[in-house]
Amino acid sequence: MKKVIVYTVMFSILLSAVAMANLPTKDIVPGKSVGGLKLGATVKQVKSMMGEPNKVEKGEDGQKYFTYDYDADKQKEYGLLLTIENDKVVSIFVYGDNFVAPGEIKVGVSSEKVMEKYKEQVAKKYYLMAENDLGGLNIIFPRVGIGFMVKEDKGKNDELVTCIMVLEAIPDWVNK
Repeated sequence: MKKVIVYTVMFSILLSAVAMANLPTKDIVPGKSVGGLKLGATVKQVKSMMGEPNKVEKGEDGQKYFTYDYDADKQKEYGLLLTIENDKVVSIFVYGDNFVAPGEIKVGVSSEKVMEKYKEQVAKKYYLMAENDLGGLNIIFPRVGIGFMVKEDKGKNDELVTCIMVLEAIPDWVNK
């Protein structure tokens, strides 16, 4: 009887660890969430959903960065960096190819697909494009609450998405 109780407890601990290993969806919702993890979530909510981060770094003005790495054993399929400010998630950076934004955009797709998906924003000049410190470009659509880091893939002679950013949408943003 004692063995059965021990095995039951061990099984339920193992099952809860596997349940926490992945977020409920693989969807990116611009300006709102990644995989069900929402902008504005508290650190406590993040940790209860995803467990402890693989890495925590301090940023400027009291910000923290939580990194949840993709694990090769597929127990955790993240590839996320969260910006934490005042104990809440203010931005989510997706660098794993397992999450999908509207238009079937994910890490590894061509920047042409991004520009096609957001062609109305581009036509109205509701976007920012600037070089980043990683040798690529950031293309940000503030009104939508999404951005993309792209970098040239010399082998394919194309610019590919290397990271997707989910930020708070600014519906009345205008490029000045």
